[in-house]
Amino acid sequence: MNFVLIFGPPAVGKTTVGQELAHLTGYRLLFNTMTAEPLLEIFPRETHEFGTLNSEFQTRIVEEAAKAGLNLINTAVWAFDSATDAAVMRARQEVATRHGATVHLVELCAPLDIRLERNRHETRWRQKPRQQETLTDEVLADLDRRYRMNSQGEFARHPHYIRIENSKTPAEDVAWRICQSFGFPVVS
Repeated sequence: MNFVLIFGPPAVGKTTVGQELAHLTGYRLLFNTMTAEPLLEIFPRETHEFGTLNSEFQTRIVEEAAKAGLNLINTAVWAFDSATDAAVMRARQEVATRHGATVHLVELCAPLDIRLERNRHETRWRQKPRQQETLTDEVLADLDRRYRMNSQGEFARHPHYIRIENSKTPAEDVAWRICQSFGFPVVS
């Protein structure tokens, strides 16, 4: 089983790349807002309850997919200067490997101006309607000022890691590059 963790700052293209990768490989996709959307109906994003439940749901889904032997793509925003985020990302990777999965890390990066443009795209809001209210351009810019959401060499020794600057690269091409880098078979 393969567990593919696609991470990067908000609006970098994680879900779009994940969808393309799922289409190419037949892997299942758990994008980060699949659990966030229903929780936002109850809890504001910045609350402890939201953060706890969202990370627990995602980790449990990763665990059950690994137990079932399903290849899974998961997307996440990872603030590298947050001990909480580090613990959550570590937990997802550990639960996958505990059940026999190989962890593949895919880091996407693009400058803020590109991400702000993507943040306004209507396809983003069709899939993530509650996000439009909580991830405004101002919030994205503030997150960029407050957190480091791309690595700085932390994964240099990870055997299955790729960093892709995807400002000008279509999601389909990024997905193909991921398949080629990790030797994933293409089924469609």
